[in-house]
Amino acid sequence: MKKTKKKMSKMKLKKKSIILVSIVILMGSSILPTITFARKGTYDGVLYVFGSEYDVKYSHPDKELYNIEPWDDTQIFGTNLVHMMSSRVISEILVGAPIQVLITFITKLIEETIKHYVDNDLIKSVISIVIPIISSILVSIFGGIIKSIWQDEDKNIWTWTSTAFARWVIDNAGWIVFYAWFYYPICLGSITANWLNLGFVQFGSQNLFCGAHMQQIPQT
Repeated sequence: MKKTKKKMSKMKLKKKSIILVSIVILMGSSILPTITFARKGTYDGVLYVFGSEYDVKYSHPDKELYNIEPWDDTQIFGTNLVHMMSSRVISEILVGAPIQVLITFITKLIEETIKHYVDNDLIKSVISIVIPIISSILVSIFGGIIKSIWQDEDKNIWTWTSTAFARWVIDNAGWIVFYAWFYYPICLGSITANWLNLGFVQFGSQNLFCGAHMQQIPQT
């Protein structure tokens, strides 16, 4: 009887310990953060990270795999494209400088035009103060928009262009020169037709052109 009681008590202890362990595991799983893995894959023969699960703003080559740092300038040649990344410094210049120059030029032109047709000195003084303020606001707004489209999560700009089209031009350079010299419409038509098939241009997340025989970069 004593042996039976001991066995029964041991079995109860085991059951209780199993229940306790199960409760601890369930509680732990609810407290611990869910781990989501990057959706990685291949595009144009290059290893990529895709979509927003991996905290990437848009799809681009796997920086970790290719040992790419934010301060690097990088070119990776795939099957049909060259995948280029500008360093953070160059990217900031590319995003900031053209917008600054363009908006400053336009607002200065507007300011000088208004001043030319206005005779009141007070209004001219107000315009001289207001226009630069408007200019800086516009630079900030449009600069932010371009950064959101062009820059990735590390403030680098990725660009893509077609090596397939460049190869076609090199392979047919002799014929292109020949027809350009003797009968340029054939040359122009052939270049246009092949660009429409093999051309590709993309800045950041914005695809500008994708030829009929080319594939868009998957974003998810």
